[in-house]
Amino acid sequence: MMSRMCSTRWLIFFHVQIRHGFDFEQAKDLLESNDYDIAILDIMGVKGFELLKVSTERKIPALMLTAHGMSEENLNKSAQEGADYYAPKEEIQQDRHFCR
Repeated sequence: MMSRMCSTRWLIFFHVQIRHGFDFEQAKDLLESNDYDIAILDIMGVKGFELLKVSTERKIPALMLTAHGMSEENLNKSAQEGADYYAPKEEIQQDRHFCR
C-alpha cells in the first residue's frame, strides 16, 4: 500500500478531497448522493463489485483495487461491469506515477 506521507503529499499537490465509505452502506450512500470525479473501490473490501454498479449507473469513473494481484477473473469482471481501471495494490506501491 502507498505510504501515508507519499499519498498525503500527492493529495495536497493536486488539491484532492477524499470521502471514505467505511462500510458498504456508507459507501453506497456517498456514491448515490454526491458527484465525484472518480471512485476508488476495493474489490474485496466493502462489496466492491456492487459499488461498481452504483458508480457505473451514476457515470462516475471507477478504479478497482485488489490485494490479490492480477486475477484474470476479477480483471474481466471489472471490465465487463464498467470499471475504467484495474490496479493491484502492490503495483501502485511500486509505480512512480502514483508516488513520487
